[in-house]
Parts: sequence; C-alpha cells; structure tokens
Amino acid sequence: MTERERRAMLRRYPEVRSWETWLREADDELAAELRTKHAPHVLAHVRASRREVALSK
Repeated sequence: MTERERRAMLRRYPEVRSWETWLREADDELAAELRTKHAPHVLAHVRASRREVALSK
C-alpha cells in the first residue's frame, strides 16, 4: 500500500481505532479486498464511496 493510499484510508475511516481489528473483522468491501493476496485498489474504493455520498445529497 502506498502512502497516498494509507492517507486516503485514514480520511475515509476516521472512526477506526484499531486497524488490526478492522482489517480482520470488518464487513467493509475494502477490508475484504485488503485481506486477499492481490494488490488492493484502495483509492478506487475511496473515490467510489465519495461519489456515492455526493450523489445521495
């Protein structure tokens, strides 16, 4: 994961206190992708969730 992706996750999930627990137990689509063995697409998930929020307003 790049530094840019890490910062995007911190902005997207400010309520997460324990990243270890979140990565192991969250039902979130991004958490599930991070648990797989292939390279995650963190920024794509963050951007998509921002679009969903913007469209719902």
